[in-house]
Amino acid sequence: MNAGMASPDSRERPVLRVLHMLPALRSGGDAQVVYNYFSHFKGDDIAFDFIVHVAECGMLEKRFLARGSRVYHLPRFNRVVRNFFAVRRIIKRGGYRVVHAHFTSKSFVHLLAAWSCGVRIRIAHSHDAFILHGFARWRARVFGWLTTLLSTRQFACSDMAGRYVFASATRSPGYRLLPNAIEIGRFAFDPARRREFRAELGLPDEAFVLLHVGRFAGQKNHARLIRIFREVLKIRPEARLLLVGKGELQEEIRRQVAEAELGHAVVFVGESPDVPDYLQAADVFVLPSLHEGLGMVLIAAQTAGLPCFASKDVVPSAADVTGLVSFLPLEESDARWAAAICSADLSSRKNQLECVRKAGYDIAVEAPRLENWYLSGCPLAGAGTEKNHACDDIP
Repeated sequence: MNAGMASPDSRERPVLRVLHMLPALRSGGDAQVVYNYFSHFKGDDIAFDFIVHVAECGMLEKRFLARGSRVYHLPRFNRVVRNFFAVRRIIKRGGYRVVHAHFTSKSFVHLLAAWSCGVRIRIAHSHDAFILHGFARWRARVFGWLTTLLSTRQFACSDMAGRYVFASATRSPGYRLLPNAIEIGRFAFDPARRREFRAELGLPDEAFVLLHVGRFAGQKNHARLIRIFREVLKIRPEARLLLVGKGELQEEIRRQVAEAELGHAVVFVGESPDVPDYLQAADVFVLPSLHEGLGMVLIAAQTAGLPCFASKDVVPSAADVTGLVSFLPLEESDARWAAAICSADLSSRKNQLECVRKAGYDIAVEAPRLENWYLSGCPLAGAGTEKNHACDDIP
């Protein structure tokens, strides 16, 4: 177990330290949501510390460390007993009174450790929703029940994600939606920047550019995306596919691209801080995921005015906040997906800032609300008694 530590001066400030539990601190996903909120808090009364279950230092970890966070690296999540006692030691040594677990239905392991240490405020946060059957579905319901039982507050990024974890519990007072808000100004459509960045990438003016942003993991369904893109090329030979992200399946997808002889048209970007620029350069955004709690990058893509194509009944319909998202069943053929993508209307692209803001995804608006909730429900000094706030100011 090791931790990146804040400076002595920052540790001496009378701040509320919230201990978050996440798989890793890579860019994107639930870690990006946490960073978006934390980096837009207005005051310095709150600090975020982290337990992660990887050895590597993710892109966001360095940013958190620069803001005074402590990061504790533990073994992979499946070493449950060892991790349970490690989490207990971290909580006791850090004197944490607030924990915030982000493992969807599996958060009960961390929450049980926090409960056993007497932590009064234990938050469970659901970022995902799976379509399960048989024993897997039953197990997820049990895990969700345990997670709800052991938490004192429940957050979810969408109703689909909330129902997936918290619906089976009878003692839950009800989860609260916490939007996967973004810095919408960074993603506003800019025609000049689009031309400039496409030139930097060497993309011809006539290129029809598909974009996917996501970790190379089974959830994101890259193998299917490659098959769909092969059909796109039959309709639009000038098409290009940009893949932003990295992950354990990246080499497998590279082999698939090579075997399909698509190397001339597929670009593996890797993990990049320049997602706003790639959204500018693209013509459409494609998200054929197998499961999603919301799809935060879908909000960013819409902000940039991109036509989007996502999995029906997998990506929540609530993610369409602009009317730009077309939902297609995964059961549809690759050719049908390709035909829909190639028929996208590219003639009237414009900013969608106001639509996204009205839908509740402007981090400048949403972050202070979470900050105020932390401070109103979690006193900065002394043991105190937890107030039973209903979080009514969080939509």
